[in-house]
Amino acid sequence: MPLIPTSKNFPSKEQKILLWHATETLQELMGLYPAEADEAKDRLASSASASRRIEILVTQILFRIAFGKDASLSRLPSGRPVAIGSTMHLSISHTHGLVALAASEHPIGIDVEAWGPRAMRLARKFLSIDEMAMLNDSPESTAVSLWSAKEAAFKLWDEPGTTLYEDIRLSNDGPTHLIATHTKAPHLKARVSIFPLKEAAFALATHY
Repeated sequence: MPLIPTSKNFPSKEQKILLWHATETLQELMGLYPAEADEAKDRLASSASASRRIEILVTQILFRIAFGKDASLSRLPSGRPVAIGSTMHLSISHTHGLVALAASEHPIGIDVEAWGPRAMRLARKFLSIDEMAMLNDSPESTAVSLWSAKEAAFKLWDEPGTTLYEDIRLSNDGPTHLIATHTKAPHLKARVSIFPLKEAAFALATHY
C-alpha cells in the first residue's frame, strides 16, 4: 500500500507526518527503492523475521522521503532516532506492518499501536487508578489510545529510567487531546493528540 494520506489530520508547515501500511513483499519494496535497499542490507540480513525486515526497509524509504539524500538515519545510545545532517527532529514508530515517521522543526514524539485486546489486559500495569477511570464505553480501544499517548510522551522526553506506569501521568485536555506529566520531573509536560486510524491508534506528543 502506498503512503496513507495525512494532510487533513496533520496540517502543519513545521512538520511532516508520514504513514505507510506495508502490504508489499520485501522484494516489491526493494524494487520501489533499490538504492536504499543496498544501504540497509546489513540490517536486513541480521533481522530474524520477514516482518521486521519489511519495517526496516519502509523506515528507510520514509526517511528518504522526509529528509532527502543529504541526511542519514542514526540512533543515540538511548535508541532515539536522529537525522544526521539535518536540524529537524525525528520520531519513528511501527506496529503490525504500519510504519510512522515524523520530521519536525520542534521536538516531537509519535507512536502507533495496533487495535486489539492486549492493552486492556495490561491496563493495570501502565495506568494509574485515576487513569483507569478514563476508560469509557469503549475501554479496549481507549486503553490502546492511552498506551500510545504514554509511548509518544516517553519518546518526546527521552528521559532515562522513565516507565509508563510510575513516571507518566495523563489528564484530559479536550475530546482528542491529553496532557502528559512526568512525575519525577514535573517540568516535563507534553500535549498529546490522539488520532484513531483504521489500522491503529496514533499519538503525537509535543512540549506543553
